[in-house]
Amino acid sequence: MTVAITGATGAVGGAVLRHLLADGRRVRALVRSDKGLPPEVERAPGDVLDPASLRRAFHGVTTVFHVAGVNQMCSSDPALMERVNVDGTRNVADAAYEAGALLVHTSSAAVLGEAEGEIGDESSVPRAPLPSRYAASKWRAEQQLTELFGRQPVVIVNPSSVQGPGRATGTGRLLLKLMSGKLRTIVDTRISIVDIDDCAAGHLLAGSRGEPGKRYVLNSFSMTTQEAVSVIESVTAQPLRVSYIPPPLVRIAGFVVGGLFSVLRRTAPICGESAKAILHGHLYDGSRASRELGLKYTSADVTFGRLWEWAQKEGVM
Repeated sequence: MTVAITGATGAVGGAVLRHLLADGRRVRALVRSDKGLPPEVERAPGDVLDPASLRRAFHGVTTVFHVAGVNQMCSSDPALMERVNVDGTRNVADAAYEAGALLVHTSSAAVLGEAEGEIGDESSVPRAPLPSRYAASKWRAEQQLTELFGRQPVVIVNPSSVQGPGRATGTGRLLLKLMSGKLRTIVDTRISIVDIDDCAAGHLLAGSRGEPGKRYVLNSFSMTTQEAVSVIESVTAQPLRVSYIPPPLVRIAGFVVGGLFSVLRRTAPICGESAKAILHGHLYDGSRASRELGLKYTSADVTFGRLWEWAQKEGVM
């Protein structure tokens, strides 16, 4: 039996692909460029914004893992993120339905929208407005899929911040800078992380054991940034001399820097929405995936240790 995957050349999609191959699956990958794909993967040229290419790619498959998406804060082109995450997801769902395939959709824990101080889970009611354009686009994509629950089998996974070997962009880049001692000022907030291999394993379990019409939060551990610093110090065997930025300064930086980069039409390193998301922090409960799918989570010291070893080996810090 052949399964299809979108986003196979990305960090998360690549991890899902590796797990599929290790599980003995025959995999067909929707690709715009097949650079870096293993030779045993069947290539299907296409794009999530091209419905005809999706129909060709999904013909005859049993399951579609839709991992492709745009994840950006302070985006200089939020319209593209909206098209890919929302319109692209609907295109994928329609093509999977035509193929008679189960759809496993990669959403985000950001859509849970838990109130400050609450622990987000599958039953959380999103606060309005959601903290970022990214979260809003992924929420709209989910709403489209929930409308299809009676029409076709769809399982949704909601990963928290995906970290581990292979993740060197976005929040992964900041984590690596912190581990290497290059990032000296951080915000005292709450973080939730899913190990990249836990995330991939959760996708496969959702495809084999997940109940259509359900969503599964994937989260290996939650902690404060101060607790994370302590774990990283023990993993790297070196002290991290960090200072913590007062929240008002974070808000000011987001407003000023975000405004400047908006005028320049460039993606800012920090803006109002990212400052808001950072200060709010996130605590997620990923226990449903453990109870119902049998997912076993990795501890923080192991995740950070694997990331540290990979970064040193690859020289990505």
